[in-house]
Amino acid sequence: MNKKFLLCIIASLALCASACTESKSHHSDDPHSTACEELGISKSLNKIINGVTCDKSKSAIVELDITNEYNNEGLCTGTIINSNTVLTAAHCFEEGAIAVAIKAGGKTYDAVQAIIHPLYDKNPSPARNYDRNDVALVKIAGTFSIAPLPIITSRSVKNGETLIVAGYGEDENKDYGTLKAAYMKASETYKSGFVLAYDDTHTNVCFGDSGGPAFGYVDGVLGVFGVTSSGTVGDCLSGDKTFFPGLYFSENTSFILANASVKQL
Repeated sequence: MNKKFLLCIIASLALCASACTESKSHHSDDPHSTACEELGISKSLNKIINGVTCDKSKSAIVELDITNEYNNEGLCTGTIINSNTVLTAAHCFEEGAIAVAIKAGGKTYDAVQAIIHPLYDKNPSPARNYDRNDVALVKIAGTFSIAPLPIITSRSVKNGETLIVAGYGEDENKDYGTLKAAYMKASETYKSGFVLAYDDTHTNVCFGDSGGPAFGYVDGVLGVFGVTSSGTVGDCLSGDKTFFPGLYFSENTSFILANASVKQL
């Protein structure tokens, strides 16, 4: 699978010592310790090397196991944004999904519909600011037992703002399927989204986190700013930059609201 299809969290050294502009304070001796708690879920007893593992049993951040038309299986991450809808990345479905299993709260739900942003471009030009419409929605027939999270549409990400990223992908030990959270700073901002880069925190997103959320705050309330899209370096380490299409970008806001009733911040 290529990098765009399988993005994940790598937390190899120290993470940022503070959350986003309006976030809670963090303990300087363990900058990872509050990432899970800020997402409203508890920290697992297992601590990943220089990172943090979250309890996924009550988390709205979910794992998507995707089987494509070639019968290959891939992993993406998503966020429950209403009672039957998961927000994820459009590129997760580039190879044609024939089945999507959503793991949430200890249960597995079969998707009945995947809706791809109509303006998603597999090969965007630089003028389009990366994959600015790399957004998709996945629906189930029933309802999730976990409360949804709001999306942020009232403001854009500020340059230098620290966000919380989360996902189920490959960690520094090349293991998959564990929900991890970390802090990363926005290094570039655009009208259509923002970039989070591997920097001196040595923290990054990589294979397995595609579609996963980047969280921030509006008036003290946590919400989703954007979803993990594509990176620039194959090993996800030095020099890597990952673009996140912003949910506040009008083309993405309109797409989501046309297909799901969601809480906005």
